[in-house]
Amino acid sequence: MAPIVTVSYRTYPFTKDGRDPVMEDVSEAVEKENLGKKRVTSLQSLSGLSYGTVANILNGKTRFPRYSTIAALLGCLGYQSKFERTSRFNLETEMVDAKRWNLRRKAVKLAAEERKRNQRRNARNGSRNNSASL
Repeated sequence: MAPIVTVSYRTYPFTKDGRDPVMEDVSEAVEKENLGKKRVTSLQSLSGLSYGTVANILNGKTRFPRYSTIAALLGCLGYQSKFERTSRFNLETEMVDAKRWNLRRKAVKLAAEERKRNQRRNARNGSRNNSASL
């Protein structure tokens, strides 16, 4: 199984398993339609996407779909995407929040790198100790 790639944006939180949260919306929308056993074939025919693309989206293999793919898949079910403002924008406040978020993200990244270095160091030391005892 492929390792989980951690993607992080300040204003777009990914799921705990590293998938784009839109994938949950897609699953819910498809479930509501009760397409039965032929759902992949039906959605492939209706959307114009390949069978493999639809199957991978529905079975969870796709982690980061293109916007156009999701628009095609949900569009064939009658959904339309629309961005709407949900809060007021203030540049100064957002810049302070962004700087704080970036500092936290760098600290987490540095800690992860340090853990990896320690694990490699411990693995090297462990293999030296094992070969010395032979």
